[in-house]
Amino acid sequence: MNTLLLFILIAIPLFFLWAFIHEEAHAFVCKRLRPDATFTKKYYPHTMPSGRLVFAAYYSKFKGELTDSERARIAIAPAVCDMAAIGLLHLSYLLLGAGIVQTVIMILCVGGLVDLITFSIGKSPESDLQRVGRVGVDVWKLRIYYWAFILSTLYPLLNTFA
Repeated sequence: MNTLLLFILIAIPLFFLWAFIHEEAHAFVCKRLRPDATFTKKYYPHTMPSGRLVFAAYYSKFKGELTDSERARIAIAPAVCDMAAIGLLHLSYLLLGAGIVQTVIMILCVGGLVDLITFSIGKSPESDLQRVGRVGVDVWKLRIYYWAFILSTLYPLLNTFA
């Protein structure tokens, strides 16, 4: 029971941490592509103007229209952060013994793993993956690549707890 309570207590701040990282990745790339952009960011569950519930979002305003390439770069930015976190998780397997440092890294990086899993499902028309798909990128190739990355992470992660 204590372990379950600990996981629940860790999951809540971890959700908000990865919501922040995810939305800031969008904003960072958008700001690099459009320096005149201004943002409204919501790192918590809310209803979009369309009436759809989202867990976090950022809204940007700038002059002109985005090109297809800019849209794709902004939409895919959080996946890069997720894969960097998963790469750090893999490094922790290789470099660290089963100690407190590895446990902390695992806890932090599992949020990136969960974010990448939800990114790679991308069924909603407003999801980041579908936004990338609308500019001509084959979303199934991305899904296969991401799921290969995810599964390569889950096996050693699950062995850690076995």
